[in-house]
Amino acid sequence: LRTLGVLNEWVDGRIWKFEVDNRLFHRWRFGEKIPPDHNCPEYVGKRLFMRRLVNLLHEVGASELARQYEWWTCKSQPNALRRLSTSSGEGGLTAIDFASGLVLLPLLPMSPADVCLIVRGLARGRLVQFDRGDLRRLRSYVASNSVLFEDMGGALDELEEQETRYRASQPDVTHHGVRLLTDRTLRSDIRRGAVQAWLHLGHLDAAHAASLNSRTGAFRLLYAVSWIPLVGKLILRLWGEGRSREHAVRCLRSPSYLCRAFRGDRAATLIQWARGERITPQRARVLLDKPIRFAVERVGLSWLPPVWHRSLAEPSWAWRTVKAKLGRAIRFLGDPAYREEQLLSEVREGREEGMLTDSEADRVVAQIKDPYIQKYLRCLAVHICTLFISEITVVIVTAAVTLYCLLHRGMPWAASLGAGGAAAAAMQLLPISLGSLTRGTYVVFIMIKERDIRNYYIAAPISFIRVIGYLAFPLQMVSHDPALARFLAGRWTRRMVRIIPVFGEHGALLEHGVFDAFFNLPLSLARLMRRRKRRTAPGPGAPVAS
Repeated sequence: LRTLGVLNEWVDGRIWKFEVDNRLFHRWRFGEKIPPDHNCPEYVGKRLFMRRLVNLLHEVGASELARQYEWWTCKSQPNALRRLSTSSGEGGLTAIDFASGLVLLPLLPMSPADVCLIVRGLARGRLVQFDRGDLRRLRSYVASNSVLFEDMGGALDELEEQETRYRASQPDVTHHGVRLLTDRTLRSDIRRGAVQAWLHLGHLDAAHAASLNSRTGAFRLLYAVSWIPLVGKLILRLWGEGRSREHAVRCLRSPSYLCRAFRGDRAATLIQWARGERITPQRARVLLDKPIRFAVERVGLSWLPPVWHRSLAEPSWAWRTVKAKLGRAIRFLGDPAYREEQLLSEVREGREEGMLTDSEADRVVAQIKDPYIQKYLRCLAVHICTLFISEITVVIVTAAVTLYCLLHRGMPWAASLGAGGAAAAAMQLLPISLGSLTRGTYVVFIMIKERDIRNYYIAAPISFIRVIGYLAFPLQMVSHDPALARFLAGRWTRRMVRIIPVFGEHGALLEHGVFDAFFNLPLSLARLMRRRKRRTAPGPGAPVAS
């Protein structure tokens, strides 16, 4: 497989549990220790833990490893887990993923915080940050804590020896500088390192690897050729790997062997498609014997996302999928037992993920027949149905604008499609959509029909807002069942944020930021408004103006 996996310990933990916090503006107002009544001990404890870990890594000289845990990279949070066996607070946190991160290049920041990290690296004279450490600082740290490391002296010596040998084998211009031109020993070490790497990757066999170690001219030529895009590694394998060369010769000499080789490549690609759910295993077997259909699909569809690929290749599957989703939405709307079953399924998943404690989950299950929760489920069903209204409206408007520009204005096809896409993008940016208007109108109708303002006064205005409206009833439910409200809002946040590439990954900082912005911020503002209203209200003995 030419890969490496290391499992030191299996950590049964969660990234974090979303916490209801109506004191968002006071989250960091505490002294040395998190107070027992703090609303977000898990969030705050994790940030403090990762801050201490980063400081420790810098102290031992592992500054490039420290960026795996820098909070403001916005994607480091999944690298620390809280064990499910511990309670919330500062304890029970465990750092995972001590492998080197992706190469951080000076012109390619991958997060906002990477700009700061790149500047720090340049200050240390490092254009490329990846897997370097400061062994002098490490030795100093070990010396200052000699009691703890009394049996590690030999390991540290070996580490320094291996580090020196490894660095000498890397063609690192940013650190070697002009020594690459003046130091013959360094060039020899780099040659041996490159040949060893090619041998491990299967580009060379043992005999050719041994010959290259003594043939400087041949190595320089092959090293230059290996950097040619697409064909460089192929040329290297044909020169230095006997099986690859034999395979190429047999393809040229034997038409039957060439057909079998194409079939093998086709089978490997179809297996990858089936594993990625681009096609079914049954269809993979059909395409294996249809080389022309396979070639057309490979060129025309394989670059698309898996769902698009499968939808265009199998329209019947796309129709069945849409039909099934509509069926589930209609059933959710009209079948109370099905709604309860879906809620209980969500609660089970939340218990397994550690998002709900056993007592919280048991309380939700016990209250499943509560009239308020039944009312919530019914309104949630209407909210789910409005999803299709917004999507269908976008499709209709896009098609209408495209056809109008194409037929009435006489614009070219590409320009018409661009205008349709711009109209769709503009609709996505609007704070209100046809679906949200339908959703909000329904909530107002129920509020009037039941003559009940108290149970809808938060949900009614929020329901009219696009996207955020799906949080209307979780927000309304906070006073009735905070645990269930928090859990449902957290599930919505995770599903929404994952749409965003890179920073929308499960457990990253943006996920918690969206939860705070759309759930905890409204609660905090409402709390401040209530406090201000109580302060300005006249006392019982205050005079009343006539």
